[in-house]
Amino acid sequence: MRSNAQGRRQGAEKSRSSGKTRASAAKQRKSQAGAPAAKADDESTRPEVLKTLYQEHRYMGSLLAAVSAKLDQIEAGETLDAHVLYEAVHYLTQYPDRFHHPREDLVYQRAAEVSTILQDDVDTLQHEHDALGHSGKQLLDIISAASRGEKTMQTLISPCREYIQTLYRHMEIEEAVVFPKIEQALSAYDWELLAQEELLEPVGDPLFGPVIAREYQKIARSLRRSLREEAENLVFLEWMGIEGMLEAVDVLTMGWDNTRGLLGSHLRRAGEENSAILRQSSADITGLLLAPLRCSVANTRNYFGLVRELATLSRDLVDDIGEVRHDFRARKKMLKGTRSAGEEDRTLH
Repeated sequence: MRSNAQGRRQGAEKSRSSGKTRASAAKQRKSQAGAPAAKADDESTRPEVLKTLYQEHRYMGSLLAAVSAKLDQIEAGETLDAHVLYEAVHYLTQYPDRFHHPREDLVYQRAAEVSTILQDDVDTLQHEHDALGHSGKQLLDIISAASRGEKTMQTLISPCREYIQTLYRHMEIEEAVVFPKIEQALSAYDWELLAQEELLEPVGDPLFGPVIAREYQKIARSLRRSLREEAENLVFLEWMGIEGMLEAVDVLTMGWDNTRGLLGSHLRRAGEENSAILRQSSADITGLLLAPLRCSVANTRNYFGLVRELATLSRDLVDDIGEVRHDFRARKKMLKGTRSAGEEDRTLH
């Protein structure tokens, strides 16, 4: 593995077209030291080389997610064309290992020359590039055997999962730890020198580029279908969410109308009872003296009756809101079930 990493570093060194010596490059860097490096969290000022590396990570991440979904189907006992997995892993062992990782190695080499602090990180990542290339080729052999019927599809799950986790972890370390350090360490002049490297010139991506290579047609269709289904599901979920929100608003509106009607009814009843008490008590002085007490008793009785009815109304309101939420979850579950059935139907056909 070390010899492979050294070979890439030597190839990157030979590909330098600037013609400047390391001493003159250092002198130029020193003269431009006043120009601050781009901040790692500011994508607008991020060097184009790093923008490309981040973008290629997103492409690989989407492909790894698609492979993971295929593995879920295998674990669920569904029938799956092994060639789809083969195309995905073949891409990961061809384009990234031939172009993406060597590009990173070139940037890493420059960073290690500028900052001794980065040398250990750079050495570790370059050796991981070699290990990923080796494990990817082994995984291709296993998938090829499965496509020929020499291995069962279940035997693909463990090595594929391990490869996915390793590549995910590798990219996470690069983006969370190493890329920000490199972005801070290299000056504008360093990025200008790197931009002149032939190895960092744009290369047509055979899967995510404008022209899809024939050997990746199946995985490309699978990715596009997944994107369409994801968009459709998001639309359906948003629509169901809006529908659920409107139903909840209806429930709350009816609850408010009922509450307002209940308050009005009790106020009218209290007024009528108080009026009747005053009319009955006006015949003698004793009745007049007892009228306030009788009105107070009647109002208290009405008050507690109102509280009981409002409590019942509140419980009904909570139950209705809960029913709306339950219906939303049921429709969401039904949507997922319909999608799974559709995927299984497409797989069988």
